[in-house]
Amino acid sequence: WENFVTYTKEIDEHSFTVLAGYSAEDTRTTTTIVDTQGVSPFVPVYKNNLVSAFGRLSYDFSGKYLLEGSFRSDRSDKFPSKNKTAFFPAVSSGWVVSKENFWKEDSKIDYLKVRASWGQNGSWGNLPGNTDKTFITRLKGGNPIDYLGSIGAQITSFANENLVWETSEQLDLGVDLKAFNRRMNFSVDYYVKTTKDLIVNNGSLITPGSAGFVFSPFNAGTIENKGFEFELGYGDETKSGLTYNVNLNLSTLSNEVTEVLFVPEGTSIVGAGAPQNSDGITRFTKGLPVWYFYGYETNGIDPATGQINLVDTNGDGTVNNADKTMIGSPHPDVLYGGNVSLGYKNFDFNVQFQGTIGNDIMATYHQPSRPITNKPVHFYENRWKQAGDNASFPAAQYASTAYDTDLVVEDGSYLRVKQIQLGYTVPKSLTDKLHLNSLRVYMSLDDYFTFTNYKGLDPEIGNFGNNDIGVDRGYYPTPGKALFGLSLDF
Repeated sequence: WENFVTYTKEIDEHSFTVLAGYSAEDTRTTTTIVDTQGVSPFVPVYKNNLVSAFGRLSYDFSGKYLLEGSFRSDRSDKFPSKNKTAFFPAVSSGWVVSKENFWKEDSKIDYLKVRASWGQNGSWGNLPGNTDKTFITRLKGGNPIDYLGSIGAQITSFANENLVWETSEQLDLGVDLKAFNRRMNFSVDYYVKTTKDLIVNNGSLITPGSAGFVFSPFNAGTIENKGFEFELGYGDETKSGLTYNVNLNLSTLSNEVTEVLFVPEGTSIVGAGAPQNSDGITRFTKGLPVWYFYGYETNGIDPATGQINLVDTNGDGTVNNADKTMIGSPHPDVLYGGNVSLGYKNFDFNVQFQGTIGNDIMATYHQPSRPITNKPVHFYENRWKQAGDNASFPAAQYASTAYDTDLVVEDGSYLRVKQIQLGYTVPKSLTDKLHLNSLRVYMSLDDYFTFTNYKGLDPEIGNFGNNDIGVDRGYYPTPGKALFGLSLDF
């Protein structure tokens, strides 16, 4: 349930608004584990609750100067006893410059606002709960744990009593403007988002293989995202009755890990795995993008043998696992999108698109561990065949050695037309005869056109978790759809 109260007070040109609230939610899941040796059933309770108290104070002077501050307290039993509660403040300010007396009324710019904000919010990262408890079980896969005839027990997971809330802290500086009788709108923001104590649910990433059990969810470290965001829109109507609206957006992204916890200084947390790479294919390393691709750099194919030339990155004269390095990043440098809408009489036309620039994809869907699956044709067509060949990929007998190298890292940039739709609204004179309020027929192409150099099935790939973003494991691609339909309002 949620309750809040708001109070507003105006004194001359000063306006104050105070909000205070309290919310609570609670979900409990029980799992019964029955022991075949006659011991009473064990019923662990997984608590999923959140209790919050929050408040906000807003101040407005003559619609020109804006100031707001808020404070929030969150408590959840998903965290250990000493870290259940966390506090998250925020503050923002704005100045509507166009309302100042010095602003010219005949200015082409109708509205100009400068704003700044800073704030924090918390996340529990889909925690399962009970992370501060260590459970012991006599069952594995529903059967008693039996070692050479002796019944035993094992730890299910090791408790983490130091787990804390994940905190996202964001600084934003921005400008909004409207111009040409508000036909055009434009905004630009500079943002710095710092995620502290990033929660990773997969405790096996920091658990030694010799432990026999896995660690509970943990705080991996700190990551920073920063960049610019732009939005531009323009809309009008011509003398002939054609209406049009164009809206574009573009943002830049710089991603970096600034702190790594739980591992020795100068080392990394190993991320996602793949059968052909026992060292893992992603890494969490200070000074590099979060969960970047990890493997060997290559320097072409040996014309004499058809083998891959691996780069000795550390210069010690030997190529081994110590030479593996960053071979790609799943994070785009630029994200963009847009929408174009046209209308003329009873017809309407709409186009939506989106895309990325600068991100990489690691193609693991065609693994040598899957002998009966299809392989990419470029591995075959561009392979080394005979001595002297200047090939892009190794000889067939060495193909499996490519799967932990940059040969399977491709440019994932793309442009996808999300929708092209043409519609016609039946005139009211006709819908009245049909006893309808409105009738619109349309045809649409959804996700039908994608422009990319990526050789896989879909540049918008799925992933198992946050530590394998950009790793293509062969998820079913987004289907292109041709739709014909109508919408009725009775």
